[in-house]
Amino acid sequence: MKWNYYSPEFECDKINVDLLRYSPWSGHRNFIYDLMANWKPHTVVELGSYYGCSAFAIAQAIKDFQLLSVFYGVDTWRGDDFTQTDYQQDAYHDFCKVKDACYSDKYVKMLRMTFDEAVSHFRDETIDLLHIDGSHHYEDVQHDFVTWKNKVKKDGIILFHDISPDKIDGQTMGSCQFWRELTEENPYHLQFDFSMGLGILFLCEETYEEFKNSYVPVHYQALNNTYDVELKDEMRKAHFKLLDADFYISSLKEQIEIKDTHLRRYEKSTQEKDLYISRLENAVEQVREDYQRTIDGKDNYIANLEAKNKDIEGAYLEIVAQKDADIEELKHEKKRIQEDYQKTIDGKNNYISELELGQQSVKDAYADTILEKDAYIKKLETDVKCIQGDYQKTIDGKNSYILKLEREKENTENAHAAETQKKNTYIKQLESTVERVEEGYRKTLQEKDDYISNLELERAKLKDMYDKVISQKDEYINQIKSDLSDIQSAYDDMQKEHEERILESDLRLQQLEAEKASLCNTIDSLQQKYQKTIEYKVFKILLRKK
Repeated sequence: MKWNYYSPEFECDKINVDLLRYSPWSGHRNFIYDLMANWKPHTVVELGSYYGCSAFAIAQAIKDFQLLSVFYGVDTWRGDDFTQTDYQQDAYHDFCKVKDACYSDKYVKMLRMTFDEAVSHFRDETIDLLHIDGSHHYEDVQHDFVTWKNKVKKDGIILFHDISPDKIDGQTMGSCQFWRELTEENPYHLQFDFSMGLGILFLCEETYEEFKNSYVPVHYQALNNTYDVELKDEMRKAHFKLLDADFYISSLKEQIEIKDTHLRRYEKSTQEKDLYISRLENAVEQVREDYQRTIDGKDNYIANLEAKNKDIEGAYLEIVAQKDADIEELKHEKKRIQEDYQKTIDGKNNYISELELGQQSVKDAYADTILEKDAYIKKLETDVKCIQGDYQKTIDGKNSYILKLEREKENTENAHAAETQKKNTYIKQLESTVERVEEGYRKTLQEKDDYISNLELERAKLKDMYDKVISQKDEYINQIKSDLSDIQSAYDDMQKEHEERILESDLRLQQLEAEKASLCNTIDSLQQKYQKTIEYKVFKILLRKK
């Protein structure tokens, strides 16, 4: 069998690189890929597919070379004592995600069950390649081997992972002890010690010899060494990234602490401000209540004044009405007296006219009484004058009374005007008090606004100082990143030089392998010649004996 070496690209790494590329099985992926490509087994069964590092390497070879192989992955995806901490995630979900994206059921067939349950799905001597990588306890590995051995063809191969004596959690795995005992009984085996060790058990000598003479094991050791260097380099880079991240996180924590300090101060200041504002609001509310009570009191007082004023006006109007009624009554009395006087005058005038008319007729008859009559007339005239004087006195008294009433009315009006002026003065005093209260309220509000403005200015200063500190931190981080970039560039140059040296070593190794192959061919030729010589000598001896 001619053994070809390939450099595959594993598609699964694009989806789950952390749990596949860095898996303990990853160092053997190139070997299992080349094994599938060169040997082309028909039926492949894996006991313990885990996250699928080995399973997807096998599936990749089937897919790349369009092999007729059928791969079965058997697992419960619950883990064992050595991998239980790795199953904090949904391993089955991750396995299916990669399978569905890259390989589908055409290349990978999953049997989610125990190994003992799955064994009944296969007939004896139907499996070409069996990979045992389940529980790593001695009894479990032994049980899996005994249970599944008869399912493998007579010329089949069984792989065992984790056969190295490396300790996991302070103990060597039982699979190492079982492999050691198994190899003591079966001489047809090969093994790789790297990547936790991979044991290759051949069930017949022919297959063993075919593999032994077909490939150079050191090739995969060299690949693993290179891979180990790459992983260590990635680990080193990751370490520096972690250090940088730790420094950055520490810086951020320091900045956060500074920010929290400022925030606590600002919160305290804000609480004090809120408390002061609350006090101001309470004071304003109290002023408003006092102002409202004052206004209500003034309104009540004004209402009382207006009520009293209305009472005074009502009384004044009643007095005026009474006086007007008295005046009207006096007018009627005056008119009646004038009418009586006029009647008296008219009666007297009529009587005088009668006397004058009868004077001539009785002049002679009453000549003797003319003087008496004249005297009587004078007396009447005197009486009339007296009556007129009395009437005039009555009229003057009435007029005096009217003047008195008018003076009383004027005094009442003056008193009412004085009371109104007093009320207006009190209202002006109340308005002045209200203005002073409002001025104090506006002044308090202005002081509160000034205090809030000062708080906002202080907050802006703190924010500027915080932004300045953040800017300085960012500049320092950028400087560190620049220095790290320079270091990384220098390291990349060294890595490139190292890779060139490795390439030269690989070329030299290939030359040595070619020389070795040439020597092997020469030795084989000499052995054939020696064999022919021996056969010829034996033939001659036999001829001599005859």
